[in-house]
Amino acid sequence: MMIDRRQLARLTLILLLVAASRILRLDVWSMQPGPDEVWSVWQTLGSLQDVIRWTPYDWPPGYYVTLWFWRNLVGIHPIAVRMLSVFAMLIGAAAMYRAGRLWSGRRAGTFAAIAYSALGYIIFLSIELRGYALLLGLMPLALWLMLRYFRRPGWQRGVLLGVVMAAMFYVSLTGIVAAGMLFLIALVRWPRAVWRWWLPAGVGVLLFLPELLNKLSLSVSRIHALSAVEDAPLSAIPALYAQYAGDGAFVWLCLFVLAVVALALRRRLWTRKGLALALWCAMPVALYLTNNLLGFFYSRYSWWVMPGLALWIAWGLALLPRLVATTAGLVMAGLLFLEPPLDDYQIGPSGLALDFAFLAQNAQTGDVLLLDPECPCNVPVELDYYRRVYFPQGLRYVSSAGDYRRVWYLSYWVDNQALLSDVETNRVLMRTFGPARAQLKLYEAPPNPEGVAFENGLVFHGIDFPDHDGPVVLHEGEALPVRLWWSAERPIDLDYSVGLYLVSERAGTIAQHDGPPGVDAAGATSQWETGRYYIDERVLELPHGLPQSTHELRLSVYHWADQERVPAPGIDDDGTLLLEKIHIMAW
Repeated sequence: MMIDRRQLARLTLILLLVAASRILRLDVWSMQPGPDEVWSVWQTLGSLQDVIRWTPYDWPPGYYVTLWFWRNLVGIHPIAVRMLSVFAMLIGAAAMYRAGRLWSGRRAGTFAAIAYSALGYIIFLSIELRGYALLLGLMPLALWLMLRYFRRPGWQRGVLLGVVMAAMFYVSLTGIVAAGMLFLIALVRWPRAVWRWWLPAGVGVLLFLPELLNKLSLSVSRIHALSAVEDAPLSAIPALYAQYAGDGAFVWLCLFVLAVVALALRRRLWTRKGLALALWCAMPVALYLTNNLLGFFYSRYSWWVMPGLALWIAWGLALLPRLVATTAGLVMAGLLFLEPPLDDYQIGPSGLALDFAFLAQNAQTGDVLLLDPECPCNVPVELDYYRRVYFPQGLRYVSSAGDYRRVWYLSYWVDNQALLSDVETNRVLMRTFGPARAQLKLYEAPPNPEGVAFENGLVFHGIDFPDHDGPVVLHEGEALPVRLWWSAERPIDLDYSVGLYLVSERAGTIAQHDGPPGVDAAGATSQWETGRYYIDERVLELPHGLPQSTHELRLSVYHWADQERVPAPGIDDDGTLLLEKIHIMAW
């Protein structure tokens, strides 16, 4: 079957939109990896033999083996490994186009690719690190190959269909149910040719037989477990359809009804094709009635229903007038970018993904991480995975705050008071980030706990450069944020000012900042209390046109009324204290 250039351009545009709608959601800030996703990647952190040996008892090894090869190719960062799911989705969208085209022509193929890719639950599954993502590519491929095989039988087509079905079986045991759905479609659509299933079914069973025998014991334990499954209310049936659709459920309902009307007006409902597709779309009802026996009345286990829903909508829309059909197609294209309801789809993430991503952006050399052992986020597999992703050179964990200057404290919203007291001793809470179940707090001690005591009672405890973890090197004209640490060793009588100067022997003072401390409390030093630290944050603005040079950053304390600088150990003849060498680079 040849595709003309217009169709090729249309399909390429669809695939680009599908790819964009997924890639925009790959990072952890858009969708945090759930515990099962982290486990999937963590399972591959070994040899190929290890991966096969570590495969969970209720999963075949196909997905984990595939992910192992992919992980060795691209690494373990969530964005990189999730691209495997995106590529599988693109294969599924392309195959859905071909299947829709074989089902009812070019327009149906176009709408099938869009509808399949835009369903809310498919959007979620196609960026999740689970085996279901591969099935989203394999199921449409098997559907297309089945339609080709029964239209024009041949042993090559039959064998290829069998191989794809075997791949579905090796990815997930739900692939067996999906293959059974394809058999029912063929039974209704081509009842006299159903015997032709012997070839693809034989190939599929033969290839999967070793794993099938390995999983027979699982079926016994599953049947025993299902005896305790409670009956779901009838309202669970429409709720399952709504879960397939996502937040655009009302729009999808309108499109489905529109497709029904179009099929009825064209007298397609009671044809064999109509009955076959109606059976596919109604399968959640059958799953509901057999839930105590099969246990598949669940969105993850019934993922294979969604291709049927997409094909039904596409078939009906293709029969509408061009303007109406085009409008519907554009609406579905817009649904590609509708956010999926993650709270309904995802097992609650721990929050560690965001914490470690934030920590990687803000941690400095020498920082340590202290984890509250009572925190629900204390999940060893996730801690190990995110440490590998964001700190491949290592991250130092500690069990107590000790004498470390910067301590990142990871805890539940209800703190361990004994541990918190240890962290807070001689430290200041600088930053707080993350959800309550995994809250990350930075506690920081001053650079110089002993400090330099000025005669007026102020004690200077050192300087930090928030934007520099090492030598301070700047461009001419750049801003230099600084953080000055202070305390009061006794009550201060007057309100003092602080001067910060960037000076050189040749050019003199090139930048300065004078004024009362801009602290986390009132700037009036006469109001300062003993026994705590005060932080003075300032920004020095460097002038433009500076030559390449090295300057001294100096500090002074003075009273604003008489401008007399207060003495302290280490000050020079001008009453200033040397803080740091600042390097300015310019052509």
